[in-house]
Amino acid sequence: MHNLVSTFALSILKLEHMKMKTLKLIALAFVIGGGLNWGLIGFFNYDIVVHLFGFSAKLVMLVYCLTGLSALWLVFDRPRT
Repeated sequence: MHNLVSTFALSILKLEHMKMKTLKLIALAFVIGGGLNWGLIGFFNYDIVVHLFGFSAKLVMLVYCLTGLSALWLVFDRPRT
């Protein structure tokens, strides 16, 4: 019984690790996309987020907020040493 419980707990931990890794990759994609967008704004005065989602100001704001939150998460999510 003990072996079954420890195997189950280990599989849950692995699943949680995979979920966190996936969320970190999504956050990284938002941050990279945001950086590229700011480059486009700075060099060419072209905002790709507004171009793609300009039909909804709330959606544009959501993308900007998710990008900012992703950056904060990546800054403060450091490996514990």
